[in-house]
Amino acid sequence: MNGSKSAGADGFHPRVPKELSSAINVPLQIIFSKSIMEGTLPEAWKDASITPTHKKGSRISRGKYRPVSLTSVIGKIMESIFRDKLVNHMMNVDLFCDAQHGFVPGCSRMTQLPITLDRWTELLDGGDPVDVIYFDFRKAFDTVLHRRLIKKF
Repeated sequence: MNGSKSAGADGFHPRVPKELSSAINVPLQIIFSKSIMEGTLPEAWKDASITPTHKKGSRISRGKYRPVSLTSVIGKIMESIFRDKLVNHMMNVDLFCDAQHGFVPGCSRMTQLPITLDRWTELLDGGDPVDVIYFDFRKAFDTVLHRRLIKKF
């Protein structure tokens, strides 16, 4: 956890678990285990404080803001541990294909790009057609409710 980030909706600052990790390690392990066994999360971990944050351009335009959600720091710690364990398991049992670049350590869009371009070049050199469809989900998730934005002004 980055100790310089803001506190979550529950008011718990990320510096606290970082500085007290040896003291809260066992209690958190008990809470995380119980949460996983019961298939539930504490209600406080489900809350978020959402703030419209200016992206770029005119500050007057509502479309130039994106939502930033501050969620529970403890919930994020559990999520991070769970994600790491899941990705490690998937890698150990070889569930990622060679074309998978998201979530795979050491792989990113920067490693995917040359591999993809190389594959397309092979296909085109062999006389095969290449069709590409791009989806940009940024606009779908990068929105702020107008009533929250109005409160900011």
